Amino acid sequence: MANQIRVTSMDSFEDQEGTLVLVSPDDTPRPVSHWSVPQWWKPSERTIYAHCARVDNTATGETIYIASKTRFPRILIEESGGNYTFDRDRTREHVDRIWITTDPNLQAGDDYECPLRRSEITKV
Repeated sequence: MANQIRVTSMDSFEDQEGTLVLVSPDDTPRPVSHWSVPQWWKPSERTIYAHCARVDNTATGETIYIASKTRFPRILIEESGGNYTFDRDRTREHVDRIWITTDPNLQAGDDYECPLRRSEITKV
């Protein structure tokens, strides 16, 4: 079974099917407009946080963080058999980086680079 979700902002989505679920930052004990996640792609002596939308795969326990400098990242995420496809329809906007992790300490995961101009999203 294929799973999919189209993220349309930090707290809204469309076209959701299956086990991919957007987790609203408003539902946290300390509600804010985004998830703050230490930047995984830029090692630094000080911690710099990325503003992210969060999608959980309830079947696998994986969490997908979508880093964006705006409140309105837009991207189609599809998963089938443990393989993820991002932006197949080429409509993404305001997505800087994607990270898939199962680590509750946010130390390990799969990093995806999202270049400008509708180029392919590639695993780093």
